[in-house]
Amino acid sequence: MSNTPAGEPANPMKGLLDEVARRYADCHDLFAAHVNPRIVRVLRLMGFDEPFVEARGCYLQGRGGKRYLDFHSGEGATSLGYNHPEVTHFLTAIMGRGLPNMIQLNCNVLAGLLAERLLAKAPKYLSKVYFTSSGGETVDSALKFARCATGRNRILYCRQSFHGLTLGALSICGDEEFKEGFGTPLAHTTQIEFNDLARLQAELKRGDVAAFITEPIQGREVRVADRDFLANAGRLCRENGALFILDEIQTGLGRTGTFFALEQFDAEPDLLLVAKALSGGLVPVGAVLMRERIFASVYSSLERCYVHHSTYGYNTLAMAAGLATMDVIERRGLVANSQAMGAKIRSGLEQLKARHSLVADVRGKGLMFAIELGEAKGFINKVKWGVIKRMSRGLMPQMVVIPLFQDHGILSMVSGLNNVIKFIPPLIIGDAEVDYFLKALDQVLTQCETTSRPQELIFDLARRAVVL
Repeated sequence: MSNTPAGEPANPMKGLLDEVARRYADCHDLFAAHVNPRIVRVLRLMGFDEPFVEARGCYLQGRGGKRYLDFHSGEGATSLGYNHPEVTHFLTAIMGRGLPNMIQLNCNVLAGLLAERLLAKAPKYLSKVYFTSSGGETVDSALKFARCATGRNRILYCRQSFHGLTLGALSICGDEEFKEGFGTPLAHTTQIEFNDLARLQAELKRGDVAAFITEPIQGREVRVADRDFLANAGRLCRENGALFILDEIQTGLGRTGTFFALEQFDAEPDLLLVAKALSGGLVPVGAVLMRERIFASVYSSLERCYVHHSTYGYNTLAMAAGLATMDVIERRGLVANSQAMGAKIRSGLEQLKARHSLVADVRGKGLMFAIELGEAKGFINKVKWGVIKRMSRGLMPQMVVIPLFQDHGILSMVSGLNNVIKFIPPLIIGDAEVDYFLKALDQVLTQCETTSRPQELIFDLARRAVVL
């Protein structure tokens, strides 16, 4: 039986598809007019305003046919690359079955399956999953659960942390640039230094802390936690009646060379947060994995079965995307690939650091890594870079990021108002992509240290930013 009404064309959406194709050239103008003109201005200033028309695997394709190697992967959301054929096939098959979706007064078999598979990869003492639609919502949910389970309000978090930009997550953001202009954040939050175990213990001993939240690797500047810090955080929290929340929204699902980064630190969180990569790069989804007693404190009676709930939390397509993503990671050996390719990149970056005085530090794990720039040798270079640093924080790394994109077709980004360049390529990259990246980065660093072009590029960028 056809679902197409009599007299209607066989493909009623053809007109809309044609409009999308016809107006693709207007992509940035439309976005500037109706969504966010400031983002478009930044893209145009940097020469990043390429109207990508197709995305497959590790590569984006521009309208002129040029391919771009993505070493940013949507902040980790497209960890399987773009439009992974097995994930899209599974999503298409699920849609073709006409399954019920978003029935609020019923259950979703896909949610049960995805929760089962997530818990199978997590520490055995975690037994329940709450699904969300974003990283920020995942963090907000964890904060609510922690307060309910402990009967306390205070949350400890780390300087330079990043947990999302919803009001709750923003309140525990360790980077002040995101907070300006948004009024008073949630009360009862305290910032400590990352890796400061003594300070963490002192704050917990005050007896009023609901939870301590941290990332195993800080996403902003790719700073890795000390093993001792993470291994003892859970113990100290439990000894003092608090909960330990580990934010693996960016590090989870193979990013650091193990399925969860916690495996490399012997960390024992009471709540474990995932999102980003779980989406397969196609349908947003996040999850809070928790101990049974935390779940029981929130959903403590039949009347409270919906006390914390999300309309889209376990919708059919999100659950299908999560299931397919986990299946691909397992069958294709992507955790092992992350470890192998990460080790190769780390070795290559250490060699570049030895050759280029501009590279001050290399850090990260697996396929989440960064370089931090210092000052290249030579009086003239120091003068030029001194001028650039005075012009704007975070401007100097653009000398590397912009040529990588414009000259070599590699997409990366500066990690905030600092000198850190962050790289988080898809887990599917191979030797060819790694070799190309290292060679291109070597050439750009050489150019920065031996020619005036990168500095001139930055001076021109600053000039146009003032004029436009």
